[in-house]
Amino acid sequence: MSKGKLLYLNWEEMDSLGLSLLKIADGVEKAFIANAAGNVINPPKYWIQTGPDTWFGGMSCYIPSLNGAGMKWQSGNPNNEKRGLPYILGFYILSDGDGTPLAIMNSTWITGMRTACASALTAKYLARKGSKTLGIIGCGLQGRVHLEAMRDVIPSICYCKAYDIIPDKTKEYCETMSKKLGIEVIPTESPRAAVENCDIVVTGGPIVYPARPGITECGWIAPGTLAITIDYDSYWTDEAMKDFTYIITDNIEQTNHTKESGFFLSVPHLDAELGDIIVGKKPGRSSENEMILAFNLGVAFEDLPTGQELYRRAREKGVGTWLNF
Repeated sequence: MSKGKLLYLNWEEMDSLGLSLLKIADGVEKAFIANAAGNVINPPKYWIQTGPDTWFGGMSCYIPSLNGAGMKWQSGNPNNEKRGLPYILGFYILSDGDGTPLAIMNSTWITGMRTACASALTAKYLARKGSKTLGIIGCGLQGRVHLEAMRDVIPSICYCKAYDIIPDKTKEYCETMSKKLGIEVIPTESPRAAVENCDIVVTGGPIVYPARPGITECGWIAPGTLAITIDYDSYWTDEAMKDFTYIITDNIEQTNHTKESGFFLSVPHLDAELGDIIVGKKPGRSSENEMILAFNLGVAFEDLPTGQELYRRAREKGVGTWLNF
């Protein structure tokens, strides 16, 4: 921190820093390893449900090995798109380990990138080797970054099926992502068509309460599929979840805490955390036909290494605006 000042970074400035998804994934993986070793302080999310589909959330962590702490304050509103805004809006506050504020950043950028990287790590450890087909539900920011992160971490992916409730959005997504990544990305006309016969499935609609199942029904998911949800259990029927023999989450404490807000009440079992699988405390995939469901809620310790690297690069390149503290 320059004396009496802190750095502000907006979306465009963060995007200009050249922080790759592979670099973000590396930092996120190290944070999962630190947490699995008990070397992270990560309280559960603070959650305010303001309506059926709208919410505020706060999340924070401290990682001694990184000598840093961070706090994110966000809101989610599916009507934002009509106003030309992202579904999730908010700020990330970065501090050093001594408690000195360093920066305020656009949290939407961080959330989009690190969430996709956490899902890609889930696939790295739990998808079938040589997975080729990805199914994406939700063609917004998360859908775009998830396809890119999956492609970076799982290079064998060469085919993607996509669905969004807005057909024109699906069409534009497929055209853009096909051209950008050089793989076949095709639009589908139903959620079922998007998730059937895939190696990996990602559902990324708005988080809603009470849940409105219907995106994924019993019998749609093929044996051997890894299904990853970043929309909690908002669109998964009770019967569909029973199809899975192995169910994991990025953080069991946080998942259980979220039950107080009405989520995950019908999950039949929670078997492991992703970090414990990464370090070998818990098993990974047991067979080619095992069906695995992963709830990636988003954990505060995923944000910190991403925020720190953005801050380091911004200082190095002279990017951002200094604010009086």
